[in-house]
Amino acid sequence: MEKYRSHFDEVQRQTRIDSALKSLNLHYFDRSAPSRVISGVALSTRNRNSKGTAFHAAGMTSTLPCPILLEHDWNSPVGRILSLEVRGDEILFRGEVGNDMRRCDDIWMDIIIRSLTGVSVKAGNDVPSDATFMSWRLDELSLTRSGADEGAIITRCSERESVIYFDGRPSETVYWSTERYLHKPNETFYGSTP
Repeated sequence: MEKYRSHFDEVQRQTRIDSALKSLNLHYFDRSAPSRVISGVALSTRNRNSKGTAFHAAGMTSTLPCPILLEHDWNSPVGRILSLEVRGDEILFRGEVGNDMRRCDDIWMDIIIRSLTGVSVKAGNDVPSDATFMSWRLDELSLTRSGADEGAIITRCSERESVIYFDGRPSETVYWSTERYLHKPNETFYGSTP
């Protein structure tokens, strides 16, 4: 019986991911408009967060792209993760917020004015408060106003034009950046490098 329940849970999980990505790809991105790029820290420590849950970064697996949600709501996809990097006890991410829906415009403004900068990861539906995840799968990343891991935050937001200007104008507008990291070789990456 447990085998069937596990299979059902896996099918349900994959259906949620596929549905969110399909919705994002069909309705949320306009390739003629500037892309809205965010990057930051998805997991900042292996210590227990404010909910008593701990995640070990090196034990994470993921298939990219995966959705960025609002407050872990599968009915509220707002973007997609493009790359993940494991660096010690941390997981760094780079993603794209939708640029083709009014709802995403409001979320993007909240990011620009820094009222929505928290990031949260989740492993499974029924997570006990004292769980420690040594091996886990990242299915989604959520934007939150207040996450359980205080160090999990957006550290940079920018818009990037799909053209290069030959008159010297930049193709990227950086709204703000508090990045602590520079790319180091020989780190573990999932997806394209930041």
